[in-house]
Amino acid sequence: MDSQQNRNTVISVRVDGLSLQAIDLLVRSGLVQSRSEAVAQFVSLGIHSAGELLEKANQLAENVQRVRGELMSAVKAREAAKADALLDRDPT
Repeated sequence: MDSQQNRNTVISVRVDGLSLQAIDLLVRSGLVQSRSEAVAQFVSLGIHSAGELLEKANQLAENVQRVRGELMSAVKAREAAKADALLDRDPT
């Protein structure tokens, strides 16, 4: 893995003791040169292993955006019955 490729966004995170131990282990072993690089590796591995979860999250986000748009249209058009129906809809 080219851990330095395309890494230009900085974020701050808080981790628990076990996570910090794992991060520091990668640094001490020489597998990575810094905690930042270790965390980036763990994040990348987590994202790659969570494909199914991320796909479901994407579908849910798209559904929320669609329903939000429909609701805004109904409110702007003063279609109270349509807005009520959207609010009463099962989110699944």
